[in-house]
Amino acid sequence: RSRDYLDSLSEKRYLLGSCVGPFTLLGHVFGTSEATVGTVLDPETMHAWLRPITKFLTSYAQALMDNGADILWVSEPLASVLSPEQYWEFSGKYCQEIFDQVEGMAVLHICGDSTMLIDSMVATGVDALSLDERVNLSDVMSRIPADTVVIGNLSPLFVLENSPEEIAIATRAMLDEMMAYPNYVPSTGCALPAKTPLANALAFMDTCKQYPALPRELTDLLIAIRQSVVDGDSPRTKELVANGLQKGLLPLQILNGALIPAINYLGMQYQKNAVFIPELLMAAEAVYAGLDKIRPLLVAENSKPKGTVLIGTVQNDLHDIGKNLVAMMLESNFYEVINAGKNVSAAQFIELALKHKPDVIALSALTTSTMTVMADTISALRAHPELANIKIIVGGAPVTNSYAEKIGADSYAPDAAASVVAVGRLLER
Repeated sequence: RSRDYLDSLSEKRYLLGSCVGPFTLLGHVFGTSEATVGTVLDPETMHAWLRPITKFLTSYAQALMDNGADILWVSEPLASVLSPEQYWEFSGKYCQEIFDQVEGMAVLHICGDSTMLIDSMVATGVDALSLDERVNLSDVMSRIPADTVVIGNLSPLFVLENSPEEIAIATRAMLDEMMAYPNYVPSTGCALPAKTPLANALAFMDTCKQYPALPRELTDLLIAIRQSVVDGDSPRTKELVANGLQKGLLPLQILNGALIPAINYLGMQYQKNAVFIPELLMAAEAVYAGLDKIRPLLVAENSKPKGTVLIGTVQNDLHDIGKNLVAMMLESNFYEVINAGKNVSAAQFIELALKHKPDVIALSALTTSTMTVMADTISALRAHPELANIKIIVGGAPVTNSYAEKIGADSYAPDAAASVVAVGRLLER
């Protein structure tokens, strides 16, 4: 009946046929805890059950396709508790059997953070991966073949709890980040809660429908620009950005679709100790090279920065590498940065704040002897009638979140990448 109804519509609609995955069904048979522990204590019994379960699911999935489903959707939420090795042994290879035998396009969805399972999910041979909002899409795209569709991953709770306007903004940001990937399909990270307002769901869908798709030549260019930034290759970045502009990429598409995602990706890698400060500095310089080509055009288009940040190292502290890295990361994310330098007194911060009227003031200290100056600087800023409500963020090697709260800072960031996120959250308040 669903197939007949969809066929009667003037616009093409696709019908999903859904079933759970083998390991999840095993959990229904034994209980989730028992099945999970059984992979360690009694693997032979688990396999003895998984074989007929997979045979049943294969027959059921084929029946769905034979009766009008266009796409098979396999949800395997219980697999999220398994290690990559356990996943392949007790879920992945059985899913592979289903995908090999069932005709038609198939999607595999695993709830939760499946980042560690991505390689094994791809190995199942499935046509598309549906990824939960806990997976950072930019972080995993390099591990997913170009002919595998990636679906995701705005938070369903975000869609439930926020206004249509906020949902549209978040959806556009997600689409900006993923515009370089022609194998990407926007969706929520999981099913929407039943009480989600219709206006919220429509805000998400309408924003996706209205977002322009780029031709393959331009998406390839965006990916190449991203890679040149990751490689820290400033001349190559400058050349590719110029080429992109010549071929029709808009300045904001280059900024939001290549430069910002690249530096943010490296920021995440830095937090994982996969890259280090030299690589970040080189990448930031590459972003600057790209920005030099598009900044005049952005100004001509009246594209405003996200906000203004006044940053400096507090008085008596002569270290500035970390502070400069934060400044570069913020500028790479299209914030206007007023860099006050090092050894900046409270009076100088006040003078610069009154002159430039920043949205956020960022204080840095690298030693325990100078971090105490932060408290005096914040007190002086708060005491000034025009700066009493200014947002203040602090950071530096000896600084902690508890210390930031103690001295009255509005936020704390442990590193340059976290600073970008923290400043963004401060401006949302």
